[in-house]
Order: sequence, then C-alpha cells, then structure tokens
Amino acid sequence: PEVEPHEEEVIWFVDCIRGEKEIVVHAEEAYQTMQLIQWNWFLDRGVLRFENGRLAIDYARYPGAVDTLLREVLALQRNGDPAAANAFVARWTTWTPELHEVIAQRMREAERYRFSLVTYEALDGPAR
Repeated sequence: PEVEPHEEEVIWFVDCIRGEKEIVVHAEEAYQTMQLIQWNWFLDRGVLRFENGRLAIDYARYPGAVDTLLREVLALQRNGDPAAANAFVARWTTWTPELHEVIAQRMREAERYRFSLVTYEALDGPAR
C-alpha cells in the first residue's frame, strides 16, 4: 500500500510516546529507556515541540535528528566505555513532570480504549 507523507514518522512518534504515558522509566526497562531517550533527543533537536498544550512535530528536522542519534549510539557501542554509556542514558532519560507528565496526562485523557482485543481469523474463524 501507498504510504502517506510522514505517515511512518507519525506512527513511530505515537508508538514512542505511547510507551511513556504510563510509567517512569527504570534502567532495566530497555524499550521504555530507548523510547524516552528518543523522545528527549527529538525534543532537544527541535523535532518535537510542546506548544499551546500540544505536541508538534517538525518533520524537516526528523532525518537529521535520527542521523545524529544513531551516530552517537554507534560511537558509544564502538568505544565500549561503560561510564560514557551510563552518562548518555542518565542524560537522555530525564522525566520532567512539567513537560513529560503534562503530555502523558493529555494522552491518557484522549485515550478512548485502554486495551484491544485482537483476533486472528486463521485461529478464531471469521470475524463476527
């Protein structure tokens, strides 16, 4: 199927931020840690902005921000310095109540359904 302009970025942003609306991230939670790092990196790079009580996306900044984040993470891995890696994680996993919690609360308020029931026709038969 044809992908609308920016559809992939929007899907990524929704998934990334959705993962952060219920919890405070702990170091042992790899996916939540990764999502919060990405979220904060994109806020810092101007890809994401919080304005007028809403989250805005600057699509033009997205490729550059992805590039710089990937370069930073790959350099940390290549160098193998645990102290530098820990400092990176500590810096980019900050949860600021006046920013992050406000966004998370707005998302919780907008959520219509908390859970979804997924069925598989091959296992469950045709949808009713």
